[in-house]
Amino acid sequence: MDKQRIIQYQSDFDKIAHFINNDDNSEQVEVWFARELQTLLGYARWENFIIAVNRAVDSCKTQGNNVDDHFREVTKMIEIGKGGKREVIDLMLTRYACYLIAQNGDPKKEEIAFAFLITNKWINNVIYRINRILIRSLNLTQPSITAAVSALKATIIPNQACIL
Repeated sequence: MDKQRIIQYQSDFDKIAHFINNDDNSEQVEVWFARELQTLLGYARWENFIIAVNRAVDSCKTQGNNVDDHFREVTKMIEIGKGGKREVIDLMLTRYACYLIAQNGDPKKEEIAFAFLITNKWINNVIYRINRILIRSLNLTQPSITAAVSALKATIIPNQACIL
């Protein structure tokens, strides 16, 4: 994938990000809506995209995470010809949910490969920060750090950006 294309995908991915406040407005969570992400990931039909989403939900459950923290069902109004509107189901997704969808999407799609690349980069940045904290504050040896990172990866990464 050439550099210009990567920059364009990153820009498109960032443009559809939304920020929502938690109940007491003390924190903002970055989320994406599945119907916007669907198009960005190269899926023309919701019926095809929801298959990847359902596999991602199953993966989230298998890892012992609360699915509602990362895949929140919402209802939206969309316009249908002549000024009419109707409700459609959508999903609010955390970055972790986007990562799981990329893992479970159609690997032949270039857009899926890109989504996996940028969400994997985010996870690697989290792991790097955890490593730095452990080295500086706890003065741990490398084997201890490796064990601690493995334990933290399973809990912090999926729970870092929960939908409140």
